[in-house]
Amino acid sequence: MKKKRINSTHIYKDQSGFTLIEVLIAITILSILMATMYTIVNNSTESKDKIISEDRDALQLVTALDRMEQDFSQLYSPLYYSAKYQKKNDNGFAPRSLGSDEQEKAANPLDSYEASERFPAISTSADVIPIIQNETKTDLIFMTTSNRRVLEDSKQSRYAWVKYALRSSSEDADERREGAEYELTRAIETENIYNKEFDWKNVKEYPLLKDIKSFQFLFWNPKTEKFVDKLDQLTTDKDTPRLIRIKLVWINSDNNEVEIDRTYRPLYPYFDTEKDEKEKENARKGDQKPGSPNTPGAPVESQEEDL
Repeated sequence: MKKKRINSTHIYKDQSGFTLIEVLIAITILSILMATMYTIVNNSTESKDKIISEDRDALQLVTALDRMEQDFSQLYSPLYYSAKYQKKNDNGFAPRSLGSDEQEKAANPLDSYEASERFPAISTSADVIPIIQNETKTDLIFMTTSNRRVLEDSKQSRYAWVKYALRSSSEDADERREGAEYELTRAIETENIYNKEFDWKNVKEYPLLKDIKSFQFLFWNPKTEKFVDKLDQLTTDKDTPRLIRIKLVWINSDNNEVEIDRTYRPLYPYFDTEKDEKEKENARKGDQKPGSPNTPGAPVESQEEDL
């Protein structure tokens, strides 16, 4: 039996494959696709990091503004609903009328109140009046009812002392944003709030908002109908500010300045406590008798014209 001879030349001609040029073209196309995919993924990652950074900054700003709104809206002072007590021998009025015999027999218990740094006066309802301090246009100390007790049965209540202050930035100069030299701090004292003196050195303050270029407090003056930067400039409502305004220039993550101008208002409605106390004092003295023209609800005499 004869063996067939295989033609190797025929086998090589039938095998298919890529030429060197085709391989180079395929590699080039694949490189372009990989570079495009890398660019898309890299841009997406950078966009995500930028959005997260911007959201973190925006969240810090919104949280700080909301925190101030809670504190200022619940600013506490009994003068919003009760007048400040003044002794009988002062030029002001007394909370109640006592006859000469009664004054000799017994003194008003409110006369024995001793003023302190935190509570310099007392109201006619026997509530101590907390001070509102504004030594500079960037500092403010007041009492608020916005506190929330963390531990059950702890010596805390919804009353607390709060201090806002503008301080130099705690970050290093290299890490600090351009122009952001300050940070707004907040300190809160929730225990022993009725101590006579302040002791802010033992109260820890924390940065509420960083990257601040400028900041200040303003207070509404109802007499001039303008905002002033010191409580001492108010002729009325010094202890009961009706509007508290903040002006803030904040540096965002892109080193752009963001100007914020916001006004806060305590929730207490307007009530003229001194006028109310004078009316009650006059009523006690008997100046307004039932049926007199000055008495509310008294009939008004009609005036008939002569025809």
